[in-house]
Amino acid sequence: MELPYSIVNSFTVTDPQTAKQVGGNAAAIIFLEDKDQLADQAQMGIAAKFPSLTEAVFVYPCPPDNAADFGMRYWSPQRQCEYAITGHPTIAAACAMLFHDHNSLAADKTEYVLETKAGLVSLSINKHDSKVFMGQIQPVFQDVPVEMEEEVHEIFNLKQGDIISPIKAVNMGLGYFIFKVRDIDVLMRMKRDLPKLIEANKRFGLNGGAQPYADLPDSEYDLRTRNLDLRAPNQEGRWLEDSACGQGTASLMAYLMAYMNHTGAPTRIQQGVLSEPCCVDAFGKRDGKKLDIFIGGTSLEKETGTLTIESNRANPSNIHLSKAALSF
Repeated sequence: MELPYSIVNSFTVTDPQTAKQVGGNAAAIIFLEDKDQLADQAQMGIAAKFPSLTEAVFVYPCPPDNAADFGMRYWSPQRQCEYAITGHPTIAAACAMLFHDHNSLAADKTEYVLETKAGLVSLSINKHDSKVFMGQIQPVFQDVPVEMEEEVHEIFNLKQGDIISPIKAVNMGLGYFIFKVRDIDVLMRMKRDLPKLIEANKRFGLNGGAQPYADLPDSEYDLRTRNLDLRAPNQEGRWLEDSACGQGTASLMAYLMAYMNHTGAPTRIQQGVLSEPCCVDAFGKRDGKKLDIFIGGTSLEKETGTLTIESNRANPSNIHLSKAALSF
């Protein structure tokens, strides 16, 4: 069996010197002919072939009588688990579909419905600038008790007074602790105690980690965030921090509207680590108690190729990647 794949960086930024897209957070996208083409074990085995990436996405078409146009499933090579929904891989996969003229996309259509295990969400795909916006399921908010605030400070190596907003647990499919810190210096020196963060996430039914943020005065961006996720350090002991996080940003936008008097106006959010600068665009709409949140950005394809599976669909013991050359 042969399956095409693509590696796409989402939430890229424009290099002011070259006007080219750079940075972003990478995801592997695998295109299936139908939803049941590969069993779960096979999908996890294929995802494991991309150990440096946070997620691998499997895109499948939906039948005409389905409410969705197409669907996606998300696997973490590093945590060896499936996510119900993720942000940056969805943006990357939608752009890969656009780049390769996927047959689930229509020439005169820009609005689509995506099937995920978290539910149906909207996708807006702009064919002119390759920008994709992703709708979200409704947020679930949980209060973090006052008696737990000291624990949160300890988890992130913060001092009293560093956190300057209510600490909330916000779940839109993954779930994160959201709070504001005093300034950018505090944000950038934060560290996580991984076992304690994992335990605190479990306590609130979260699976994403935390998305703290700070204001960015005198900047082209409105806010700066850190994506303090739940992945363990790699074999070299390097702490892995997600360079851009769509679901975390969506949770942040919902938090801003629910607790910080944000109107939902378009907001540019700076993210990224080392050589991976990122920008996530977010906005929201309020309809009574309902919050409709959207996150999006641009993407850049970094690699394409073919996966050759030399065993049965349920037990992919022999999987080979054949890369295709890309010119930039």
